[in-house]
This record gives sequence, C-alpha cells and structure tokens, in this order.
Amino acid sequence: MKCAIGLTKNKCDIAVISDDGDFAFETCFFLPKSYSEFLSLLSREISNADPSADVHAIGVSLASDFHLSGGQIACPSFPLLHGQRLKADLQAGLNRKISIANPAQMLANYACHRTEYAAARQIFSLYMDDAVLSGQLIHGKLLMGANGLAGNWGHIALPWPVDFELEARECVCGHTGCLGAFVSRTALSQEYQHLSEKILSAEEIFRQAAKGDIVAESAVQIFEDRLARGLAMVINLCDPDIILLSGRMSQYDRLLVNIPRKWPGYIAGRIPNTRLIAPFPSEEEAQKASLLGAAMLGE
Repeated sequence: MKCAIGLTKNKCDIAVISDDGDFAFETCFFLPKSYSEFLSLLSREISNADPSADVHAIGVSLASDFHLSGGQIACPSFPLLHGQRLKADLQAGLNRKISIANPAQMLANYACHRTEYAAARQIFSLYMDDAVLSGQLIHGKLLMGANGLAGNWGHIALPWPVDFELEARECVCGHTGCLGAFVSRTALSQEYQHLSEKILSAEEIFRQAAKGDIVAESAVQIFEDRLARGLAMVINLCDPDIILLSGRMSQYDRLLVNIPRKWPGYIAGRIPNTRLIAPFPSEEEAQKASLLGAAMLGE
C-alpha cells in the first residue's frame, strides 16, 4: 500500500493506493486557518486512512511555487505553510518518511511508470494553472538539484521578448518578466483585459476564441506564442523526449497543434522530435495522476 497527500490553497486530499494502483481510500478536508490545527487534522485523517500503519512513506504534492531553505519551506503564495518546517513537522507528526514535490514533478513521476511513456529518456513536465510549476525527470529519476530548483522553468525570463513584453510583468518572486507571469490563467486574463479593457476568465477567453471572437483569438495566439518560446528554450537546453502539459491551461487541443508549429523558428538545427502531450482531459484525472505520482515518490 502507498499513501499520498495533495495540498492546494483551500484543501487537503488524502489517498491510500494499492500496489496495483487502485484507490483503496480517499478523503479530504478544507484547510484551517492555523498551521497547528492543520497538522492535527492531517494526523487524525492519516490515522483513519491507515489505521494499521502499513504505509511507511508518504508523498506530498504541493500545488504552490516553493523551495526549502534551512529546513523551512518558502512559499509566499501559500501563507499557511510559508516559513514552516513542513517536512520535519509531517515526519514527526505522522511518523512516516515524507517526500514533497509539486504537481508537475508528481505527474512526470507518474508518466514515467506508464507503458506508453516508458521509452522516454527525459520528460519535462509543465503545470499551468493559477501557478506555473515544472519538473524534470531523466531515466526515471526525478531531478531535484543541489538547491531543489531543478526544472524551475517558471522563474526564467521570457525568451526572445519584443520591446514592450517585459514591462510591468511582475512575478510572485519579486522580479519582472518571468515565464510564469505570461502563461498562467491570470496572465491570459490580463492580456485580454489589455486588448479589450474587459475582464474575462481564461476559460471564457478560450471559449470566445473558439466562437470566432477576434480579440479573444488574439489573446490566445499571444499566449501560445509565449508558451512556444518558453518550451523551445527547454528543447534547446534539455532536449526532452516528451513535454507533458497539465493544469487548467493545458486542456485545449489547439495547443498540441499550434505550439510545435512555432518551434522551428526558435530551435537550432531542425524540427524537433519532442512530443508535446496533454494526457489528462479533466482536472479530476490530473488530480488522481498527481496523487499516484506522489505515492510512487513516497515509496
């Protein structure tokens, strides 16, 4: 048996998963306001999920831009956890080994165990939602790096920018021009507002573009071009077999067609063999896959 925890800003999902990949137990709770109450609730729910303590390690999928510094977790966008000794506190409170990674890393870990992707030597995983997160896996091993920053794509500057693009594009890290500030849900809404002086959600912008709205289509094309440039840089640097897209911004078939068409203008040599895939047609499927990847990481 394996166990996984999925943390978003509002709730905590817990799953106990059999060795065959079946979900034997699932539960969730909304996050409280205090960190101590969160630890108490989590300990109680894990005891209910695994009363015999058969699981010795747990993988935690944290849907936030974070890094570990001196044992503390730095994630300003997740105030409940920011500055806390999350890994040590979970290990002490749950009495189990804890591994923490973001959903992009967990989904890459999940994909490498799938038969259809088993031959891939390198997978680059990009999670695009309110946050933009990434991960890199080589020969079945998830890269973390000396500083825990391996594959930290969202905080690299937008490549090949035109003059006006980097202006006033502030990132949560405090810098301007980071890729994560161009390909998130919020970024697309901001681009549409800039073009139309109207506010729409990213999902509605894609819907309007599909209906032929010129302004919405322009905003989506700008989004696609920026994403294509960012992924072309990944190919130039890492040359992955697969680029895996997930998150709500990945659930549009047009991306799988339009993004690779733009790569030859930015990639050295020739048209790349890199496959761009978005294997999770719904948020529910992506969430289950992320928990499976977390459980595998916790083994």
